[in-house]
Amino acid sequence: MANDALLGRRLLTMPVVCWKCGNEFVAGNDSAICPSCGSLSTSSKPRPLSLDDAVQLPPVEKVLPRSRKRRGFPLTLVLVIVTLPVVAVGGFLLSRLLRTPTWREFAPPDGGCRVQLPAEPVQEPIAANPGSPVTLGGVNYVARFNSGLSASIGWQDIDAERVKLARTEDVLAAQRDFRASQMRGKVIREAAVKQDRIDGREVTFDLGDQVVVDRYLLVPDGPRPRLYIVSVSVPKKDAEGSTVRLVIDSFRLDR
Repeated sequence: MANDALLGRRLLTMPVVCWKCGNEFVAGNDSAICPSCGSLSTSSKPRPLSLDDAVQLPPVEKVLPRSRKRRGFPLTLVLVIVTLPVVAVGGFLLSRLLRTPTWREFAPPDGGCRVQLPAEPVQEPIAANPGSPVTLGGVNYVARFNSGLSASIGWQDIDAERVKLARTEDVLAAQRDFRASQMRGKVIREAAVKQDRIDGREVTFDLGDQVVVDRYLLVPDGPRPRLYIVSVSVPKKDAEGSTVRLVIDSFRLDR
């Protein structure tokens, strides 16, 4: 009974739509007369639910995106790691280019000579010249200041007996040709020289971007029979500068 009473109350308030004219009106039972056209209507239109009757959905929580964790090295650290070696190498090369030579007089141990060099030299062997009948090989002291400047002093020991039978100009020419072959250079200037009454020759080689100037002095007798070799290498633009003359003209024999 209670359910029937409740259902009756709901029907009294149920809106009805006329099937013929579409008029909406409130009917008190399942069969209602349309007040507009007089047709009998049994079609009902559910009333909208009120806010109290509507199903309440749980509130949607706003999900904030999680902060992304930084993985790997920070960009700043990567830049520092990459940049530091470049800066260090660049600074080293720049310092090498900007610094000036520390000229000093160098005398090889028991070498019987001395010369001005731009840095501390390194000792290197000299192979015997296969094109010379008198040279036996020797030693060289090379001072490399940078890629554009180097200077050296050395000698080829010679056979004291054979040198007596050889002409000085032939021995000097053989050394010139040997050096040109070693450096793959072209002879662009050559002149006979005499120093301390010793016959010699000065030769200039063109190596492309470098110029090498050699001076050879043949000492055929005495306690040190040798063919002395003093050399300087400079950029081509400095071929006529003071550096070449500083090295070549500073060469002295200690006799």
